[in-house]
Amino acid sequence: PGPWLSAVATAAFDAAAAAADRGVDCRVELRRVRLSGVGGQRSGARPRRTVPVDILSFVDGAGALVGLLVVLPVHPTVLGADNLLVSADLSGAARRAVAGRLGGPWVAVATGAAGDVSTRPHRRAQTPEECARLGGLVADTVLRGLAGPPRAVAPPGTPVLTDGTRVPLEAKPPPGSPELI
Repeated sequence: PGPWLSAVATAAFDAAAAAADRGVDCRVELRRVRLSGVGGQRSGARPRRTVPVDILSFVDGAGALVGLLVVLPVHPTVLGADNLLVSADLSGAARRAVAGRLGGPWVAVATGAAGDVSTRPHRRAQTPEECARLGGLVADTVLRGLAGPPRAVAPPGTPVLTDGTRVPLEAKPPPGSPELI
């Protein structure tokens, strides 16, 4: 961890400083899409097999897409426990796939509140190739979402306020209960 710790912190600081220097006023657009085939609920009597994905797009005054923040509420673990590589796993695969399809704007993928949502119901293997396949499915869904109208728009200079919602969750059934069989 010694050399990595310093290198990661330095790279993060340099990237943030460079982004701040290149900042432009943007319109922020919010879209929400349903993602299938990547993540689903791990437990429960009737687990959900799709998840909502929020997309914040940043559009400059000329109408060009400057960047995207994709909130992907799926535990980003695809690779197996034997993986010893430094990896962003599903989040990184999704970011690379979206950025590759868009070819220019910056892309960030945040895990979001994944809770009980995993790739387990959909993954076929725990390999880098499977990670890339799932990342490609995320990218396809994000691009379809960008083709539709936004749910909300904040013009440049408009303060963007955020809010939180408390969601009560039921306790997980004990091991061996009928809900988990």
